[in-house]
Amino acid sequence: MQQGECRASDRETPTATELREIKALLPLMTDDSDALTYFMIFERVLGLNGVDRALWARIFPAQLSQKALKIFARLSMEESRYYETVKRLILDGYKLNKGSYLKSFRTLKRSGNLTYRMFLTSLRDMATRYFDAKCIDTFEKFMHAFIMEQFLNALPDAVKHFVVSKQPTAVEQAADFADLYYELSRIGNHQGGYGTNVMTGTSVRVGSPHPPGPVSTQVAGGGRYRSTNEGASGARRCGERNDISPTTQRSF
Repeated sequence: MQQGECRASDRETPTATELREIKALLPLMTDDSDALTYFMIFERVLGLNGVDRALWARIFPAQLSQKALKIFARLSMEESRYYETVKRLILDGYKLNKGSYLKSFRTLKRSGNLTYRMFLTSLRDMATRYFDAKCIDTFEKFMHAFIMEQFLNALPDAVKHFVVSKQPTAVEQAADFADLYYELSRIGNHQGGYGTNVMTGTSVRVGSPHPPGPVSTQVAGGGRYRSTNEGASGARRCGERNDISPTTQRSF
C-alpha cells in the first residue's frame, strides 16, 4: 500500500515540475498587449503541452497585466473558477468583442508597404479573432452567425434597433421580434394618432397622407392669422361638412 502511494507521489511530482516549467514559457501580458492575441498564445502553449483545461484558470492570473488584474479582481469567486468566463470578461473590459472584430474585418484595407499576401494574413487573423470571440467552432455556428448578420442588415433601422435590443440568440427569434415590432406598430396605428412605418422607420398619421400642422385662417379687420389644428373640430372628426375653409375670410 505504501509502495503504491509512493508511486502515486512519484507521478505527481513531475507534473508539478512540468507545470512550473510551462509557466516559464507563457508570455506576460502588458497594458499595451493585444489581449486576444495574448490569450491565443496562452492557449496554444498550454494546449501543446497537454495541460488540462480545468487548470488554466489557476495558471494565468499571474501572467495578467495590471489592467487585466483589476478586471479579474472584480470577479466573484465562482466566475474566477472558469477560464472561458474570465477570458470573456477581460476581453469585454478591453472593449474587444465580437462586434468590434467584425467591424474591423469589414473595414480592413491594405495600406502602406503592406503586400496583399500580408493583408490576406491580417484579414484571416481578424476573422479568427471574431470566430473566437463569438465561440464559432462549427460550420453550423458559422452559418447561424452569417445568416443573423444578413437578416439584421436587411431590416429598417427602427426595426433593427428594436430587434437588437431584445438580444436574440437565434435567427428565428430575431424574426419573431421583428414581427412583434410590426404588430405593435399596427396596434398603435389602429388606435389613432401617430404610428411608425415599419418599412421606412418614419412617423405617419393614420388616415391622413400628411402629418397635421397648424392651419391659418385670416381674420377680417385685424390683418392677423389665427392658427387652428386640423382634426380639432368636432364636425371634421364626425365627417360633417365644414363650411369654413382654411382660406375663407371671416367677418364679424
